[in-house]
Amino acid sequence: MTNFSAQREKRPGASRGNYILIAMPNVTRATAFRATIDVAEYETVLARDGHEAQQEIAKRGQPLLL
Repeated sequence: MTNFSAQREKRPGASRGNYILIAMPNVTRATAFRATIDVAEYETVLARDGHEAQQEIAKRGQPLLL
C-alpha cells in the first residue's frame, strides 16, 4: 500500500463500515473531494486505485459511500 492510501483522518466513534472511501489516482482531485466530505464529519479513506480500494474494503467492511 502506498503512503497516499495511508492518509486518513480518524473521527471519534468511527466504526467498521462507517466511512467514505475515495478511490482516485489524482491526488489533487481526491483531496478536493475529501475536503468537501469532511464537512459532513465522516471518516474518509483515500486509495490510489481499485486494488487499494478493495484492500480497504476487505479490511474495513463496506463504506457508506465509494
